[in-house]
Amino acid sequence: MVDELTLDFAKTVVTNEQLGQDDITDYLSVSFSSTDYVGHIFGPSSLEAEDNMLRLDRTLANLLKFINKKVVLDNTLIVLSADHGAAKAPAYLSLLVMKTKAVTPKEWDKKPSIEVLKKKFSFDRSLIKSYFHPYIYLNRDLIAERKLSLTQVQKSSGCGGINI
Repeated sequence: MVDELTLDFAKTVVTNEQLGQDDITDYLSVSFSSTDYVGHIFGPSSLEAEDNMLRLDRTLANLLKFINKKVVLDNTLIVLSADHGAAKAPAYLSLLVMKTKAVTPKEWDKKPSIEVLKKKFSFDRSLIKSYFHPYIYLNRDLIAERKLSLTQVQKSSGCGGINI
């Protein structure tokens, strides 16, 4: 659905900005990002990822048909790229007789990170409020109460300065 909304937005931009309607080169960059989101949440071998790829194929076909009608594809340079690939899910690799082990966030040992935070910031309860893959949520109230630097706490907790 997000990619379809993005497609509608791109079509509106092409139409309203009259892209490709004169001798001046126009540039339009469109990011169909559902594939990344679906891949991270459900995995690259999931039915959701397969469904998303089929939908993306239709979305791209729709965009190309629209561009061909509005601008003419002969006058258009199209570049497709991706931000990264993804490994197959451990369960799938096991089917291929590969040695794998799946680890869920509930199994992750958070104690080392918590101990680092305790030592560095001298607190008596966890600054890590919750965890939902791939995000760590910090207890901002406690951070503010202790007058700590959010950036320093993030870096110490493995958040890498991400403002969460």
